Amino acid sequence: MALGLAVMVAGALVGFGLGRSGDTDGTDEAEALEAGVDGSAGSTTVPAGEPYEGLRSYGSGEYQRDNRYSEINSAIDAVVVAGTIGDAREMPPLLFGPAPDLAAAPAGNRPLDRVELDSSGNYLAGVYRNKFDLDVLVIGELTDDNWLLEPIAVGVNGFAWHPIDAGLIAYARPSGLDPMVTDVAVENYTRSRVTTRRFRADFPGRLRLWGDWGIAFDEPGPLRATTIVNFSDDVAPPASSTLVPLVAGVPGRAMGELGSRVLIDGGEEAILVNTRTAVFEENQWIDNSAEVFEMAGSPDGKFAVVLVAGRGGDGADGGKVLLLADDPSSVLGASEFLFGTLGPTAFDWSPDGRFVAGYQPVVLDPEGLRVSAASVTVYDLNKALFTGREVRMSGAEPDLRFRVEALAFQEALTN
Repeated sequence: MALGLAVMVAGALVGFGLGRSGDTDGTDEAEALEAGVDGSAGSTTVPAGEPYEGLRSYGSGEYQRDNRYSEINSAIDAVVVAGTIGDAREMPPLLFGPAPDLAAAPAGNRPLDRVELDSSGNYLAGVYRNKFDLDVLVIGELTDDNWLLEPIAVGVNGFAWHPIDAGLIAYARPSGLDPMVTDVAVENYTRSRVTTRRFRADFPGRLRLWGDWGIAFDEPGPLRATTIVNFSDDVAPPASSTLVPLVAGVPGRAMGELGSRVLIDGGEEAILVNTRTAVFEENQWIDNSAEVFEMAGSPDGKFAVVLVAGRGGDGADGGKVLLLADDPSSVLGASEFLFGTLGPTAFDWSPDGRFVAGYQPVVLDPEGLRVSAASVTVYDLNKALFTGREVRMSGAEPDLRFRVEALAFQEALTN
């Protein structure tokens, strides 16, 4: 069911191999492979031409007239990837750079349990566990060849970059005065001097997701549950501003945004909470037999991409990547199949919301031999085109232990 948008050629989606959304249980491997897991479908080499200024900051990409792939090739030139190596004893623990030319992190950077790129692809955050069994948050600016991840906070309980604003991060820590209270800091690393805003939540929780609407916390306990809070209006730095609960005890984990809704999944069904009204809305996008394991909303709030698989499964086994429309009545189908993946994935949107990038991990046969390479694929929603590129280490054969944890369209930020 091709999206019937003014910016999208409705019939072109089928013509360019973007499959069907009908069955969303993520178990049909044949359909998963039809969009080209190796990322090669639709790719073409564009010679250097005139710089294309119509989009925000697409790296060194060039624009060539009368070449319909020129803009999407410029977009994929701007995608940077960050990830980790499975066995850090033999190889550098971190890799970063453009998909076809990943480089090892400079000396002094350590293995991390989790890494995340900010929305601009210029800042990297991660956590590692110290000898006191506390999570240490580290942040580095990637614009320097010798970038270093600097310790920012100890004892953090979850962090997340702002989904749109560059260099803006939120992290939580249990209050030193009361373990049943959570302190939240929001810091801006694009300033010459880092600025901090502080908030207080009168409950324990792990920060999972945030945006201008508020913050989603994982509730402690054996069962998955989510609390969503709004920012209060009485912000008076340097004092902490109390966060206002919106909903609590919602089964599952907050996965991402779609318009003014936060999608929560991991329970018996996907649940959508309207962050403006605190109303639970009808789920028109995901069948109850499928579960959302990854999600990223577009900057304009009109779309989201999700990884879905059979409910109760494991997102590490892959599934189907779907494009969801915020307003189902504006399109021919509320969801559109983009590609299938046989392993974990990561997503990002270009700042203008025109392009979306996804990662497809390497596929191995039962003997451990490579069937298809790890790749990054970029989709142009304006022209219904897509192109892909293999993920490779600089000057080396692809390392099958490499795990992409984040990708982003890197922007050229100005001070």
